[in-house]
Amino acid sequence: MESPIKILFLTTQTTHHTYFIQEIRKQWSDCRAVLEKTGATPPFEVGHSSDILRDQYEIEHCLNGKNTQISELVETVDVNNINDTKTLTVIQNWDPDIIIDFGTRRVCKEIIAFKPDRIVNLHGGNPEEYRGLDSHLWAIYHNDFSGLVTTLHTLNQELDDGGIIDIMPIPLFKGMKTHQFRRYNTEVCIQMVLSMLRTLENGAGINIQPQKNKGRYYSFMPTVLKNISVQKFERYMAKIDE
Repeated sequence: MESPIKILFLTTQTTHHTYFIQEIRKQWSDCRAVLEKTGATPPFEVGHSSDILRDQYEIEHCLNGKNTQISELVETVDVNNINDTKTLTVIQNWDPDIIIDFGTRRVCKEIIAFKPDRIVNLHGGNPEEYRGLDSHLWAIYHNDFSGLVTTLHTLNQELDDGGIIDIMPIPLFKGMKTHQFRRYNTEVCIQMVLSMLRTLENGAGINIQPQKNKGRYYSFMPTVLKNISVQKFERYMAKIDE
């Protein structure tokens, strides 16, 4: 379906971000992306053995077995830091109707100021409880399986503090493995964004609810704690229907 709505993604090259853009673009063709090529480097080990399984699973089940790149789907601009002046130039010159941030470092106030009412972020978790990084893993670590939700919210000057547009639980099923989780989280992201875009297409305003609580900030989860979270998640999923 052709659409007059111009969508700019601020994101990184991962299998799930590719899947997200692939599915949005099926219905909203006028899309571009700014790809951030670097990120914050934690001073400790954060990798996990499930990461490779996760990427392989997403390529097989989300990308038809092909390691598709975002640049194959939409016109892209590469930056080392999302707050590079090249990002500002893209926004100024192309003038997108909506900017969707998914998985970059914190966006600077200068970018937010260009589209303060039309720049949104996808946050893996409930920002009123968990702000920052690895929110789903931290929720699992704290045995908070009700915290396995994803939020679409506006961006403002505070990290993960913008008004909430939508919040949805991630579908869970008996026997679900850690490497499968991100796919279903991404599908929730797709669903929420498509709903928002349909609202914009119809000329309606986006319903935004201010956050009532300021969630605790979390940083990267170290590998040693990821091991614990993975074990907790898979134990929980093994008996979810019991």
